[in-house]
Amino acid sequence: KNTSYKIIVWIITLLIIIILLDARMRPMIKTVAANQASNLATSIINETINEVMLDESLTYTDLITVEKDDDGRITAVKTDIITINRLRAQVSAQCVEKISQIHNREIKVPIGSLMGSEFLVGRGPNIKIYINLTGSVETQVRNDLSSAGINQTSHKIMLDISADINIIFSKNQTTSNVDTSMIIAETVIVGVVPDTYADLGMLASQPSQK
Repeated sequence: KNTSYKIIVWIITLLIIIILLDARMRPMIKTVAANQASNLATSIINETINEVMLDESLTYTDLITVEKDDDGRITAVKTDIITINRLRAQVSAQCVEKISQIHNREIKVPIGSLMGSEFLVGRGPNIKIYINLTGSVETQVRNDLSSAGINQTSHKIMLDISADINIIFSKNQTTSNVDTSMIIAETVIVGVVPDTYADLGMLASQPSQK
């Protein structure tokens, strides 16, 4: 009887330990999964932008027209909204598609990193986590202008992307937000740039969900 009692006590104790460890590690697993998914999504987004820009072979003059008067003074800086909108739509759609293709991606996490101790971070055997991603992407184009010298203005066209990522793993789910920006075209405008531009500024966002 004493032996049976001890076995039962050990089993109960072991179960309690497992439950406590699970309760302690579950939030850490979610955090690690969210961080890994964010890094992966950022990489996918940046690669997608590069691929779209390469496929479209777009240059600064394809997106922006600088108009001057007969004396060479800048009168307007105009954005090709149709081309910009097409670019945003392509980037959004392809980002969503590639993110949703992440299925059962394996992540290895040292068990020490889940214990909440700085001393144990990176130590111990790896725990394998398999993640699936879905998400929505919103793109925005903005103009970054800064002085580049006397009568010279550096003009950068920036593509800002905000992605809401849903991460599903081991019957759990968490979310993460990814914000990244990339220069898609730039030049130095020679001449005094007027304070007011024709349709130059922050363009409307282009959301895409799947």
